[in-house]
Amino acid sequence: MPTDNLEIFKKVVFHLPSFKRTLGLSVILGALYSILTFLFINELLIDAVSIGSIPMFAFIFYLIPGFSASELYSLLLKDYPRKWGYFLSMVNQLIIFLFTVIVALSDSFSTSWQIIWFGLITLYVNNFFVLTLSVGPQYIRRISMLSLVQPVMILVGFHLVLGQFLQISWIAYAINFLVILGAGLVLLLSVYFTEYLVGSNVSDISILNLAAGLLQNEQESLDLGRSVRPDVQTLEIKNRSGVKKFALPWLHPGPLEGFGGGKITSSIIDSLNSEDSEGFFLHVPSNHKMDPSDPEDSEKVVEALRTPEKSSKASELVSEDYGDIKFHGRRIGDQMIVYMDHQRFDDYDESIFQERIDKDSTVLTDLHNQSKGSRLGVMRYGTEEAEEARRKLDRFLEKLEDAPLYDYSAGFSVGFFDKPVAALAEDVNGQKTLLFGLEGNDASQELEELRQDFSESFDKTLLFTTDTHSSIHDLASDRQVEKSQVRKTVKNALADVSPASIGFCSRRADKMKFLKEDYFGLIYTINILVRLIPVSLVVIYIALIMWLI
Repeated sequence: MPTDNLEIFKKVVFHLPSFKRTLGLSVILGALYSILTFLFINELLIDAVSIGSIPMFAFIFYLIPGFSASELYSLLLKDYPRKWGYFLSMVNQLIIFLFTVIVALSDSFSTSWQIIWFGLITLYVNNFFVLTLSVGPQYIRRISMLSLVQPVMILVGFHLVLGQFLQISWIAYAINFLVILGAGLVLLLSVYFTEYLVGSNVSDISILNLAAGLLQNEQESLDLGRSVRPDVQTLEIKNRSGVKKFALPWLHPGPLEGFGGGKITSSIIDSLNSEDSEGFFLHVPSNHKMDPSDPEDSEKVVEALRTPEKSSKASELVSEDYGDIKFHGRRIGDQMIVYMDHQRFDDYDESIFQERIDKDSTVLTDLHNQSKGSRLGVMRYGTEEAEEARRKLDRFLEKLEDAPLYDYSAGFSVGFFDKPVAALAEDVNGQKTLLFGLEGNDASQELEELRQDFSESFDKTLLFTTDTHSSIHDLASDRQVEKSQVRKTVKNALADVSPASIGFCSRRADKMKFLKEDYFGLIYTINILVRLIPVSLVVIYIALIMWLI
């Protein structure tokens, strides 16, 4: 379901070059646009300007206004990255050049005059929206003024170069400048109206603050949801090298890394790995209604982890294919560890499986290893699909209860690269199995190829992800991790294989908030605004075009 995913944010790819590269590109493009401007004017107006005008065009129209505005942005807007301002300036250079060409193509001075102001208004609108989305609405009045810096400096340059010789009156400037101020007023009202719409649907939420948090890769807490005390299962393995701890909290790592519990897996993994301990996060069947509202709730999950009783005996890894769903599991005394791999669904209503298992005796992990970019459905409670999945799980657990036990050996390794990678190699009665995966959402082609490669060395190979909802910065890359990094982690896990004991326990965490039904209010609001903002811009520009005509 499209409303059950933050599709609008997942479609944003955000990656900017470094400051030095942006500055260099701006200078090069400014010079290039100036040369092209000179050629256009001379071609259309027959040697109207000399070649010496090129540096003047570059500095007065393309470089000085943009660079000055960029410095003011980073100086007067807290936490606004300097390179972002220069990148915005570089984008605006293209807008300036395009309108310069249109002006040169116009057939009368009055038309050219209106197009110039249309271009300045476009610059203002672009600056206003980009800055507002970047830092949020708390600086909205300051942004409305800062957005004028570049257009005003270009206008001053125009007057010095041409306007004063054409004897354009200050009244003409003032009247048209009022149009820019009017556009600014409309934009201000649009922002306040947008915040009002959000507040009427989900209280105490600023959609612009959330957008700014996403762009700046910062964590934002959501004052939404209902209080819960989720179960937290602790799976622990002890071998010759020490204790390996897996956290399985019954929550969903979302909505997105920029806000709520989207980064909770990273916090938990970091907490589990120190000088004397190793561990990782495993994902349980869940959906976005189980998203934590507060990023700090990861501490409550870690505090709920306990040391379980362990057994040195375990069964071989048993697998069963039920068509669209596969189960893999291992018995440990009276306890069972089950891995679920569903081909049609990637999120599940919380009660579907929680009602079916005793968390003190059964661990149920959702491998969540569908192909990267695939969009599977959400399994809803009470549907035929949910009942069928529960019946298949019951049948598998019954089969697992009779699995014989043998001596258990295991090795584990965590690799911290661009994304954390984990590998668990197990050996029971000569059956060698591998569970490997990473912190992420969906499996890339590289991971699937690795799974096939590892299958030649292991009797059974399982691939998992943590269903972590990446930031839009991470989404700029199609690659999840280098193959060599995963191979190194698996190699280290194999070297660590030794006689081991394994077990798990369950405990409820302290009170925290899950988004629950507020998630849908948040998503519906975002979906409405995503459509409302472009429509508003179109209306503004239609009004400007009518004014131009």
